[in-house]
Amino acid sequence: MTEPQRPILIVEDNANDAYLIRTALHRAGVTAPLRIVGDPVDAVLYLQGEGRFADPASHPRPQLMLLDAGIEGGAGLDLLRWTRQRSPARGMPIVVLMEPAPDRDALIAYDLGANSCIARPLTPDTLGQLVRAVAFCRGLDAEATPAAE
Repeated sequence: MTEPQRPILIVEDNANDAYLIRTALHRAGVTAPLRIVGDPVDAVLYLQGEGRFADPASHPRPQLMLLDAGIEGGAGLDLLRWTRQRSPARGMPIVVLMEPAPDRDALIAYDLGANSCIARPLTPDTLGQLVRAVAFCRGLDAEATPAAE
């Protein structure tokens, strides 16, 4: 019996961007379930398996997180820091979506533990980068996940 695919957690507060991400992943053949939360508090609850996310059958540990760095005025980077330092999913690959800005912001995200950074706006080119980053990070997760989990 094959174990079901773990979901990809999308932390995005813009419904249009969440739709674009979902559509791009679907069109690229990504079959993993997608779980979308709209704020860092729900992301923390999801990763800790608490509150409305307490049922592990309905909300299994994600294989990957797509994180909007600018969510709630920049709280995405705080969530990235927390995930890498204290989350039960601290080794999970994370792709950060960020506003076009000086390279300094991407360097901060990488210093905090991002596996990849994709600049906004979400265009066909950046969505292609996103799909490639997801494929790469899912490969990282497969290598890091023991077979008997």
